[in-house]
Amino acid sequence: KLKSSGLFTQDKNGTLDNIDFKANFELFNATYWLNYLNKSHIKPKLYLWLHDDIHRLEHAVGMAIIKGPWQKFPFANNEGEFKIITDLEDVDLLYSPGWTEAKNIQGRLTIDKRNLSAEITKAKIGMADIKAVNLSIGSLGLDKERLLLHGLAHANAEDAWRIILASPLGKKRSFYSSMSWQNTLDLDLNLDIALYPGNDEVLLKGIVNLNNNILSLTPGFINVKLDKLTGKLNFDKQGLDDSQLSLLLWHKNIPINIVRREKPYRYTKLELHPSLTAD
Repeated sequence: KLKSSGLFTQDKNGTLDNIDFKANFELFNATYWLNYLNKSHIKPKLYLWLHDDIHRLEHAVGMAIIKGPWQKFPFANNEGEFKIITDLEDVDLLYSPGWTEAKNIQGRLTIDKRNLSAEITKAKIGMADIKAVNLSIGSLGLDKERLLLHGLAHANAEDAWRIILASPLGKKRSFYSSMSWQNTLDLDLNLDIALYPGNDEVLLKGIVNLNNNILSLTPGFINVKLDKLTGKLNFDKQGLDDSQLSLLLWHKNIPINIVRREKPYRYTKLELHPSLTAD
């Protein structure tokens, strides 16, 4: 469905001069319309992300405005107005290579001049429910586009941890598969992905927020159970980063430090600092 109105003017040479265009639209099975993206006007990596990594888009409803001198489009210096606002339903998106696909996304997508942003209010990654995701791409068309993604998940601990295990981080750190969690936890994830030519950089930072969780460790023949863990477990694309946790043992809080060192080689160690008294 499309309802539009507009006024187009030309200069004395017959070239499109000014445009004043408004449209309201509603699309069903909107994935089909991604095939009509103009590949010649979109950078290759951004085109592949839009065309190939959006696996499903069932419904989109929104409005578009283009108003100003056409030669200045998309009006990055405020010479005019270019805006698209779309409410999306039932979207499946591979947001970064190697990560588990996000499914059943609902949210709002906004394009304002050279900036794209999305506020996702509902999604599912694996079995984990996603609370909120903010996504943005700036400098569209200027060969310096970066996808910035910030997501929050509150889920069963095992479901949330599977997101990490299925990621490039989990696949290259076999030790993580020996970690088994109980109760619920919060996952706070930040991704920074280059979408312009010549740069395949993916930056990652995340926090696992623990609140009285149980962790079972089974590396090799060892079986260790840590009860009532609290704190923030920090990680990036290299693995676990410096973190401070606490463990409740015999009604005492035992500090646990996770320390990462880069020299003389990269390693991570766990430090316990018990201070217990007994009668």
